[in-house]
Amino acid sequence: MDNLTFEEAYARLEMIVRQLETGQVTLEESLALFEEGVALTGKCLSLLDRAEARITVLTKSESGIIKEEPYEAMHLPGATAP
Repeated sequence: MDNLTFEEAYARLEMIVRQLETGQVTLEESLALFEEGVALTGKCLSLLDRAEARITVLTKSESGIIKEEPYEAMHLPGATAP
């Protein structure tokens, strides 16, 4: 699972959800799929956190100087600080 891309992990997670929603899997299979889904969710969140850390925001000061700042959710409209 360590080598999965975000897209691969997300696609597998979607497949697991579809399997569980059918109701055609045994209890043991359901538990195994659930555990895999939890691990995949963690993988996706980790990859998203790393991607977010790489994003920078360009800002322009009143004097016209443009500079890069690390991305923070507070830059988004309607976002609140954690």
